[in-house]
Amino acid sequence: MFSRRFIIIAIIFIVLVGGTVAVLARATSPVSLAHPVIFEVASGDGVWKIAQGLSARHIILSPLWFSIQTFFSGNFSDFKPGLYEISSTSFKDLIHILSLGPQEVRVTIVPGMTLQDIDILFSQKGIIPAHSLLSVMPTVLRSACSPCTYAENLEGLLTPDTYQFYRGSTPQTVLQTIAENSEKALRVATEGKSYTDRELYNKIIVASLLEKEVQSYADKQVVAGIIYKRIALGMPLQIDASVLYGACLRAVGECALTREDFKKDGLFNTYTRKGLPPTPIASPSLDSLRAAFHPQSSPYLYYLSDSVTGTTYFSKTFDEHDTKRGVYLR
Repeated sequence: MFSRRFIIIAIIFIVLVGGTVAVLARATSPVSLAHPVIFEVASGDGVWKIAQGLSARHIILSPLWFSIQTFFSGNFSDFKPGLYEISSTSFKDLIHILSLGPQEVRVTIVPGMTLQDIDILFSQKGIIPAHSLLSVMPTVLRSACSPCTYAENLEGLLTPDTYQFYRGSTPQTVLQTIAENSEKALRVATEGKSYTDRELYNKIIVASLLEKEVQSYADKQVVAGIIYKRIALGMPLQIDASVLYGACLRAVGECALTREDFKKDGLFNTYTRKGLPPTPIASPSLDSLRAAFHPQSSPYLYYLSDSVTGTTYFSKTFDEHDTKRGVYLR
């Protein structure tokens, strides 16, 4: 029969072991992250400093247990410097991720995005610091970007596509890659025909207007023809998307136009000013670029897009156009 003293010792032992197991289980259990966390491993950081950093960002609970598990995993000196997007918080996954090193991030520039949209997207992905693209002068890219000689900023010059970059890249590295791709898109759109740099830039401006105004390639060609015809006749372009861009200070998705916006003069108000706006208003797709370089002549001078279906309707006279406005602009 067990003595009372032995039973007490056994109970204490069980409690201690159970408590240790519970603490260890909690310390090594995955933390629930509401969203991925960008974490930086600096050159020269040891495992203990990295573990403390992970704990400070609430990615792990115990720096000590993480360091111990890293030691027994055999990856104690394998962690590579760079920026990581961490969504998994199990010790095993974290050790594997940090041992592999930073992975390239896939990022997609969607047709119609503004420069500000792209800057926000790239900074949220941790590729470059916020506002990096907004402050770059296009002339630094002129060796890889023909229209950059005349551009005031990078608006419209960053071709929509899916790219891969490392987090923490320099803006110059990112822009050089995109500029080279943009130059290829221009070569496709021009189909080998020669243009001056100024002409190329003007075509990109037209393409950006088409991108925001019209959906199908065939309609874009007709609208491009209307734009060039209006310029030749000395008529204002009266393009709402350009007015929106100017009135909303390039943050197009954050505001709506009022009647007063159409009356207030500004660089992008194509109702009060004739000719093209001074810069593109968005990044145009290849279809929009091709349409700008290959417009379709037509008898039309007016167009509008149905606010529900997006279908474009064309008119020869203002009276015809005004009638369609009452029908389709609901």
